[in-house]
Amino acid sequence: MRNRRKSGFSLVEVMVVVAIVGALAAAAVPNFREWMQNSRVRSSARSVADAFHVARTEAMRTGNIHVVLLGSDISFAPVLGPDGNPEIRVFDDGRLGTGNCAPDPGENERRFPLGQNVVLGVTNGTTPAPDDVGVGATPITFTQPRAGNPAAAWIAFGPDGVPIGLTNTCQPGRIGSGGGAVYVTNGAVDYVVAMTRLGAVRASVWEDQEGAWQ
Repeated sequence: MRNRRKSGFSLVEVMVVVAIVGALAAAAVPNFREWMQNSRVRSSARSVADAFHVARTEAMRTGNIHVVLLGSDISFAPVLGPDGNPEIRVFDDGRLGTGNCAPDPGENERRFPLGQNVVLGVTNGTTPAPDDVGVGATPITFTQPRAGNPAAAWIAFGPDGVPIGLTNTCQPGRIGSGGGAVYVTNGAVDYVVAMTRLGAVRASVWEDQEGAWQ
């Protein structure tokens, strides 16, 4: 009986252990929530980069123009997913000069949703990303290829894989007229996906301590 008493736990000991576990769990929940939120915005930036990659690859493979809608169509109507969050869409618009810059029945379309509580824009980033060659305002700096360079929320890739700017009447610009960037944020962390005029893509995150994109 003496050995059994030594190998057991008292109620006080059990309560102490439960209290310690509860305290550790309470401290871990905010950190886990923050990690999840940051993971979503990072994943959203990856979705933008993936959309560019898919559009460029498919344009080169098929010889057709592939349009990327960055949260809105060419009439600036929001492009939303089933959950109501903004999403990026890529679709085959046919040969150069024959499309209408809108997904039609039968055209191959891919969707790239942004994460929950992730929006297009910035929260802390105070300067454009170094790789951002666009001249518009955030959250999207792609522009239309016409006088004054009005804002555009879309871009296209030609058969050579080089980005092409499009007007809101679906008129294509010259080769290499499609550089710009997309900024995404969850209200605390900012990411940017920038594309050069030749189609190279780079993602960066805003570092508050350095006050710069890294």
